Amino acid sequence: MLGTLIPEDAFVWTAAVMAITSFIVIGLLFYGRYTRKKKEIVKAAVKKYEETNLYISPKMKFDPAIVLFWIGGSILNVLFSMCVLILIVGHLAVTFESHILYILVGFIISFFVAVVMYLITQVMANGILDAKAVKNFLKSVVSSPKTRIIVGTVCKKLGIMDQTTVDRVYDRVGDRIRSASYDELTPDEVLIINKAIEDSKDPSRQ
Repeated sequence: MLGTLIPEDAFVWTAAVMAITSFIVIGLLFYGRYTRKKKEIVKAAVKKYEETNLYISPKMKFDPAIVLFWIGGSILNVLFSMCVLILIVGHLAVTFESHILYILVGFIISFFVAVVMYLITQVMANGILDAKAVKNFLKSVVSSPKTRIIVGTVCKKLGIMDQTTVDRVYDRVGDRIRSASYDELTPDEVLIINKAIEDSKDPSRQ
């Protein structure tokens, strides 16, 4: 039945063009989303620097899990776009003399549908990955000066006065402490800091 609607060669090339278009368009849109979020982190760091004169270099790693949304969205886009093309050709009884026209129409459909599919997958990504990730990044940047003070307080109470050691401990736990002050430290955070102090004292763990 499919062969009566779209010539086999045209179908194969159209599907290939749709796939390439989907991967490129959705991939670029997700990359743009990543760079925008990265700029938000930098802005947060700069704002904190203006308040404290302490600049914390923001680091935002690309979450590999986002690749699943990229690939999944691209595959769904190809399937949906192909259904739209078949619906147009079959329902409207449209036929093209040249195979190039099938490919061109397929490209146009997949391009615009890719934008819609990206918006759908982005909502899913925001809910599952992005919201949590960006929240942690921002919280890490904003709370870093407080965390440094907390680590310094713990080290001081343990008789560790060497600033190099304190800095080394902070580097190990800076992104894992969420308490706003020393009195708010949770038991898990105390264990994390103590473990970092022990590792800093042991040369074999450096």
